[in-house]
Amino acid sequence: MSFGSTIRARLLLLLGGATSLAIALLLGTLALVHWIRTVETRLRAETQLVLNNSQKSTYDLIITQNSLQKLLRLRDIDELEKALAGYEEQAKRQKTALATRPALAPSLAALDTAAKTVLDELLLGNNAGAIDRFVNNYSRAFTAMLDALKTDSDAQQAAAQAESVRNEAFLTRLLIWVIGGAAVLLGVLIFVGYRFQASISLTLQTLARELDRGAKVLSENVAQIASSGQTLAESASHQAATLEENSASLA
Repeated sequence: MSFGSTIRARLLLLLGGATSLAIALLLGTLALVHWIRTVETRLRAETQLVLNNSQKSTYDLIITQNSLQKLLRLRDIDELEKALAGYEEQAKRQKTALATRPALAPSLAALDTAAKTVLDELLLGNNAGAIDRFVNNYSRAFTAMLDALKTDSDAQQAAAQAESVRNEAFLTRLLIWVIGGAAVLLGVLIFVGYRFQASISLTLQTLARELDRGAKVLSENVAQIASSGQTLAESASHQAATLEENSASLA
């Protein structure tokens, strides 16, 4: 392989390595950015979902309470039966919505029990007793239910915030690793470039020595040829003088 081909091959190798490292770093950075955005979007969605569920649960509790309170004001049997069916349907929706939150199960059970005591008195026709059960039993259970709902919502938000903090710490460590990796890649690139420069310098030095040695050999050959030519000229001159002397003796 010629010297020019060797240089081109090494240049292509260095360029290919540098390009590969740059592409790897770029792809890694893009993947990190995408992952960060995905995590942030998920956390925002989860936090918003917790807030929405808390608001909806509170609204459902208030609607259920109003439905039960409405029963206490009715005197007509048909209207009472219709309102009771509406209350039971609302209470069922409320129980289904809150069933996914195990921490609320005790408070929800206490609220259902208190509501049942109100309905039992109401169905017996004891409206005064139903009102008393509503004020003394259901209202307290309702307040405890709201407190439990707020406590559970706060706990879920705190868990989401804690996860966000953990993710931020992880992202920070990951970013440090990425920066460290980039520094290592840069160091490798610098080392490869230095080795490449040293290799070219060594090749040039070898070539210079070869050229110097060739020049010395050529100089020695030229000197030898010149010496041989001078010897040949002297021999020719000597032969010519001898011939002249021989010719003079014959004359």
